[in-house]
Amino acid sequence: MFVKIDLTRKFPELDEYLSKPVTTGDVLLYGSSFFTVWGFDRVKAQLGKNVLNHGFGGSTGEDQLYHYHQLVKPYAPKSIVLRGGLNDLFNGYTPEQAAEASIRVLEWAKADFPDLKAIALAIFDFKSECDRGVVEKVAEYNRILKQHCDELDFVDFLDISEIFYKSPADVGTFQNFRDIFVPDGLHLTDAGYEIVAPYFLEKIQKLF
Repeated sequence: MFVKIDLTRKFPELDEYLSKPVTTGDVLLYGSSFFTVWGFDRVKAQLGKNVLNHGFGGSTGEDQLYHYHQLVKPYAPKSIVLRGGLNDLFNGYTPEQAAEASIRVLEWAKADFPDLKAIALAIFDFKSECDRGVVEKVAEYNRILKQHCDELDFVDFLDISEIFYKSPADVGTFQNFRDIFVPDGLHLTDAGYEIVAPYFLEKIQKLF
């Protein structure tokens, strides 16, 4: 697959993560800015001290593979929750390429840690205005990602879109979102993470 981004570009979060002591056996959050904005310390406060946040904003699946040996392997996680896909689509990768990169990250980890359990997050619905083509690509990424997960006994597929809507009946409409997004429509407010945290924790605990 042709790499469409500069893998050597700077992610400020990496210096922060690499400056902290290495811990092993945690639940590792790995992926893009949904995790980054949540914050290293706030994740531990809201999800538990055994949850390690190594999200880095703007990362694609290729970035997550490139930095795997820094941000995943030394920490020997017992479980991984992966958030990927959306930045891939924004950077010109097809849904198929994006989904394959996400799964490859988890397959690398499984090869290194045979007892690993993993969750692959769907690209959840978001408030940001975007053209219909992007929304369709998101749906296709999610479909392909779920298909891959169904074929792998160590990965569960998880879509948390419902938590962002005012009513379950609104899911999938991209309308009537809760007022928990910052102006870009992609990231959450502090109050949004307060709402999402217990829901998210319950979901991943059930799968792990």
